[in-house]
Amino acid sequence: MTTKRIENKERNHWINLCSWNARSLSEDKIKLLQLRDEEIVCVQETWIPHMEFGIENYGLKTRTGKRDGGSLMFLNNHCGFIHKMFDINKDCRLYRLILAGNCILWLANVYLNRGVCQQVTKLFCKLREHIPSCEMGNFIAIGDFNLDPLSEDRKAAMGKMLAKQMNMWVVAPDGATRLNRTIDFMLVGEMIEVRNVETEFAPSDHKRLKV
Repeated sequence: MTTKRIENKERNHWINLCSWNARSLSEDKIKLLQLRDEEIVCVQETWIPHMEFGIENYGLKTRTGKRDGGSLMFLNNHCGFIHKMFDINKDCRLYRLILAGNCILWLANVYLNRGVCQQVTKLFCKLREHIPSCEMGNFIAIGDFNLDPLSEDRKAAMGKMLAKQMNMWVVAPDGATRLNRTIDFMLVGEMIEVRNVETEFAPSDHKRLKV
């Protein structure tokens, strides 16, 4: 995957991402994630109000007083830093990242616990609220949307319509990510080029996305 530099569209900055609905984080799972070589790691359903991660450059969103939901995003290999962060809902956040010194990337680590139309609409409203139009092209949303963009149902159709209105498109793996549905996928802006999206088995009921 590449994010084209806003300052100089002739140059590209390639990064790798990993996204996984972990169905609760443990110390062992965190250690496994820290061993990965992707620059950006996104986790959904952390289920923890607080935990010492022993890592830098991370953003954690938890449900107050509840042991479910939540999300974690962290940067590996000193690839950049978190410039700003905004809440999308009670479980996930939108981040403005600065990579490689001057490459801007807006990243939404998405977890929609029900994937209903109201949650999908709120997601796109938050993106419009916080991302300047001049930076909208350098955007990635990745995670567990709890809707299948490959299906023909109302939720999927509405999500694809809203994405198209914002010049985004869906990038999904070839196979299912949970049971027989592809509910873990990406939305990307027009300045993002994706080489490939793979799935791999992981210790939860979701497959892990590797981009």
